[in-house]
Amino acid sequence: MPELLSVGAFDLLDDLPLPTYVSSPDAAVVFANRALADLSGLPARALLGDGLAALIHPGDRGAALEVWRRAWPGGEATECEVRLRTAGGEDRWHCIQSRPRRGGGSPTVISTCHDIHALKGVEDRAGRLQRLTAALADARSVADVLAVLPDIARALAAPRASVAVLRAGGAELHLIGSVGYPEASLDRFRVLPTGLPLPATDAIRGGEPLHLPLAALTARYPHLAGQLDEHARDLVLLPLIAEGQPVGVLTLGFLEPREFGDAERTFMLTLAGLLGQALERARLHEEERAARERERALLDAAPVLMWTSRPGEDAAHFNRTWAEYTGLGATLTGDAWQEALHPDDLAAMREARERGLAAGAAYACDVRLRRADGAYRWHHVTVRPFQEGEWLGLASEVHEWYEAEKRLHLTLEASGLGVWTLDVATGLVTRTPETRRLLGFTEAVAPLSTFLSRVHEEDRAAVEAAFARAVAPGGPESFRVEHRFFRGDGTKIWVEQLTRVERDEQGEARRLLGVTADITARKQAETRLTLLADAGETLAQDLDVGETLARLTTLAVPRLADWCAVYLPQPDGTLHPRAHTHRDPEKARLAQAYLAAFPQRVDDIGAVSKVFRENVPVLLPRVTGEMLGALPIPDEQRALLQAFGFGSSLLVPLAVHGRVLGTLSLALHGSGRAFTEDDVPFARELARRAALALENARLYAQARDLNADLEGRVAERTAELEARNRALEAFAELSRDLATEPDPATLVGRAQEILVSLLPSGASTYYEPGGERWELRSHRGEFRNPALLPALRRGLPRGATPNIDRPFDSGTPYYQDRYDPATVPAAAEEVREIGATATLPVCVGGRPRGVLVVGTYAARPWTPEERALLETVARSLGLALERADALRELQRERTFLSALLESLSEGIVACDASGYLTLFNGATRELHGLPEAPLPPDEWAGHYDLYRADGETRLPTTEIPLYRALRGEHVRDAEMVIRPRHGEARTVLSVGAPIVAAGGERLGAVVAMRDVTERYRAEAALREANENLRRSNRELEQFAYIASHDLQTPARAVTSFAELLQLRYGERLDERGHAYLRQIVRGGQRMKRLVDDLLAFSRLNTQQRPLELVDSAGVLAEALDLLAPDLEATGGEVTSGPLPTVRADEGQLSRLLVNLIGNALKYRREGMAPRIHVRAERDGRMWRFAVTDNGVGVERRYLEQVFEPFKRLHAQDQVEGSGLGLAVSRKIAERHGGRLWLESTPGEGSTFFFTLPDVEEELPGTGRGAGEAEPGI
Repeated sequence: MPELLSVGAFDLLDDLPLPTYVSSPDAAVVFANRALADLSGLPARALLGDGLAALIHPGDRGAALEVWRRAWPGGEATECEVRLRTAGGEDRWHCIQSRPRRGGGSPTVISTCHDIHALKGVEDRAGRLQRLTAALADARSVADVLAVLPDIARALAAPRASVAVLRAGGAELHLIGSVGYPEASLDRFRVLPTGLPLPATDAIRGGEPLHLPLAALTARYPHLAGQLDEHARDLVLLPLIAEGQPVGVLTLGFLEPREFGDAERTFMLTLAGLLGQALERARLHEEERAARERERALLDAAPVLMWTSRPGEDAAHFNRTWAEYTGLGATLTGDAWQEALHPDDLAAMREARERGLAAGAAYACDVRLRRADGAYRWHHVTVRPFQEGEWLGLASEVHEWYEAEKRLHLTLEASGLGVWTLDVATGLVTRTPETRRLLGFTEAVAPLSTFLSRVHEEDRAAVEAAFARAVAPGGPESFRVEHRFFRGDGTKIWVEQLTRVERDEQGEARRLLGVTADITARKQAETRLTLLADAGETLAQDLDVGETLARLTTLAVPRLADWCAVYLPQPDGTLHPRAHTHRDPEKARLAQAYLAAFPQRVDDIGAVSKVFRENVPVLLPRVTGEMLGALPIPDEQRALLQAFGFGSSLLVPLAVHGRVLGTLSLALHGSGRAFTEDDVPFARELARRAALALENARLYAQARDLNADLEGRVAERTAELEARNRALEAFAELSRDLATEPDPATLVGRAQEILVSLLPSGASTYYEPGGERWELRSHRGEFRNPALLPALRRGLPRGATPNIDRPFDSGTPYYQDRYDPATVPAAAEEVREIGATATLPVCVGGRPRGVLVVGTYAARPWTPEERALLETVARSLGLALERADALRELQRERTFLSALLESLSEGIVACDASGYLTLFNGATRELHGLPEAPLPPDEWAGHYDLYRADGETRLPTTEIPLYRALRGEHVRDAEMVIRPRHGEARTVLSVGAPIVAAGGERLGAVVAMRDVTERYRAEAALREANENLRRSNRELEQFAYIASHDLQTPARAVTSFAELLQLRYGERLDERGHAYLRQIVRGGQRMKRLVDDLLAFSRLNTQQRPLELVDSAGVLAEALDLLAPDLEATGGEVTSGPLPTVRADEGQLSRLLVNLIGNALKYRREGMAPRIHVRAERDGRMWRFAVTDNGVGVERRYLEQVFEPFKRLHAQDQVEGSGLGLAVSRKIAERHGGRLWLESTPGEGSTFFFTLPDVEEELPGTGRGAGEAEPGI
């Protein structure tokens, strides 16, 4: 062995009480002292070479050897934490500190081993406590709490654990969960009277933990001999306390005798306190859930469409009436409820909702709701706020009167917008006062050109094209266009034009009616969100500062500003523009010259320097020449600024963690808009993200060069161990206090007292938002500056106090090791003595309620252990506040239900199980003109004037809807008449049901009454009008049928006699005579075709067959057989794609295809063989067919005229036909519930489209699908 150390040196190391060894740089041990040998229980020689490595736990060995072999050859000191196997076979944590030594001989490494096992145990318990606290905080039911029990048992190293809770008013103890116990051993302990002398009941009564080794257990409870788990050798029982009262007991079973230190006992008590709070909180949650189920039952019993929702939640809850009416579910998530709304009404509903939510007031809207059968009906929707964020919605059907007054309603609705009309003939625009104010016009009537001249030049062409298309023949009935516009004062805004075209009988545009809306805010929000998203992605791409800032300025220009620059401080005191961009290259060169000639300094008076020094934004909405002239700067500098042409300027600090890293400068030049206060938060957010990117880059650079000194940490860890023990004891005390105190203010104060007692010379404050300010709700500790507390009591501005805003908005703690007064600018002078702060959000129900602030008068780093303690206290405080809120929530339940019933427009009446009336809402009192009275059922009809539907016969008691519901019947649409003594008789429909408890007990009945008097009157008028219309249609169809049928005989006679004349006397006629006869025959044949088509047209309605499943491909083949002569004569070819099975009248479908294909053969192009293609594709619940040809085509203006009866686009001598083929075809398509239309390009061909129902589509007029059977009787 080489001479690594002198013999005296080895003797000295051998006398050290600290385990020490000497090794070579490749980690081979060459010497181990007696202390290390005693520790390992092995002789020193057994530790040489790789012997010591064998003592290291396999999970730590590889990492330690890797560190040593990498660091020691270079002379680098190391520190590793590993588990060493000791003489007793136990693996204990040690910190091995090693330092290479180079002398005259071979290099050596001297290492010492420090026992840190106790410290590691404390760290492990703290980590487990934090994880279990979080798991119990997330539990919302008793089952959720019991799911954490295995983790609690593992944390306490208990093989067996059980939880029992008090029931039956505290008279019984019920076992609700266990871990590790054999099921058979638990049966006798599942329900225990609390009066029995048992370990669990004694722990409950005494309120103190019990530790019972097996001997003590059998001595104290001899009657339990033979009943306990034969393997248990030690038992610990911990009472579970909530709100100062016992709620249960946690029992821990150990298979070996155990001794517990102070830290372990504190840990057990803390977990028991958390478990007790969690069980009590779960009980309250389950009670609240039961209350909500009762609320749902009441909502479901109501006959109107009702629902409840919370704006912050994803789900809305609807009653059974809604589900039956719409065919949708009772619980809908996201935007699923919008499926019931007509697409045209979604925007109005959203706008009303946003307006109501913003104002916190009720809102209403008329919308069309889709019934389960697919029909849309108008409803009046009213939504009003109730308790703490919950909203109630009701929808009443108003379809009949709404349809009658629709035109007036639309006019009134449009009157509040910017409305204008354009006379197409004169080109003059007439504007309402709202439109003039919106667009900045002074004239009520002006040419359209005055409007177009103010449209942004980049949008003008699109706007002009939209107007041109609208007034052109065949143009759209309406159009919508968004564009930028310059108001009279030069301000640029975004507007949306919604325009409808009115046309005369010839289809020429006569007038345009438009509605103008200002959408500037929406467009700005879209631009900002897009820019922030792009900035987040860009700033995360690279850690190079220059490249990151260059990308940022390029993103900002031109979307946000015309000029963007980022200034960073330099060692010489200047603020250097690290990156800058301008949309105008000439202006960019001018800015470069200015920045080179006049560098900004930190102490300058300019805005760039001010923002950097004071950490405040600077907004200059308008930069005028007078402002530049007043600046105390050289004339040359002023001239460059004037040439640069500032219009509006906004500068914000690049700040992170209270530290300013630079300045972000934005400017606008003649772009028609200026920066406002609304732009400041967005610019600050953009700057914050840039600052975070800069900070990340800086931290990344520091991390590469970091080389911390590791010596001396064992002593620091020992101090940390003592501090953690004190923290655990304080936290246990706090947990007990939070579980017993219901007052929120006292809860906060107690938490602050605990925290202040653990921190040297500190103070604590607690804030909650109050409008625009942070209000001080509680404070504890020492406030050295007498002006500080009065300043804080005045409140701090929200949005301008980062030290409080940040944790509240982000939901995460904010720590300042060195406090920055700029994070509380409103009290910057008063708080300068503060050295370090920790601000933590206090969350209740998953949402921040307030901010807990802890500060010390000396700057100090917040250690991980302190942070864990602070965050655990804040979380426990939030849970305690949530428990207090839950108690208040249960008290508000009755108030909510009462207000709910009074808000209904339908009458609601209820009775108890004995039949006595217990509830009359306002609508019921109005119907009867009487209040409720405690009357039995046989007196209801007489007292409240109830009659049958005829209005004359008194309603028997057995027919009264409420009485029927009381007898257990579910009443639906029961009709009766109420004839109050002093009022008009009203017809009502009643819906009712019995009220049954969860256990099946009948509690009474409830009935809802809807006044349908006006609806019945409207329905009667509508039935009479429909009957008149049907009679008129039948008469017209019969006339057409008879007329066409009677015309057959003379037409046939003319044709027949003309042909007979040709046959018998043809040789006597000259050429002119033959020509006359041919003309007579052709005329007669044309008359016959015309009469046949007219007869077919009339039979479409009079001779209808039921629709059946039809193979459209087979029908097409039959049609082509009929058209075979025409196809052969014209050289035509018909192809097709895959065709579906549809629901149709086979004969009519064949006639439709023959008409369309025959039409294509007739109107073919000269010299070109007809090519026709038939295809079909799904269109929702229909099939859309297309018949495409290469014929002559149809001009756009005739696309609708070709479907008019007897309308022809060619002379009779050019193309034969009756002019009824396409009219018959359209009527066939409409009879099937579809439609027929034409798209065509003259000279290229045409495509006829028609739609037919799918096989699963409902039969027209029946309301049944293909798979539904005829309803039974």
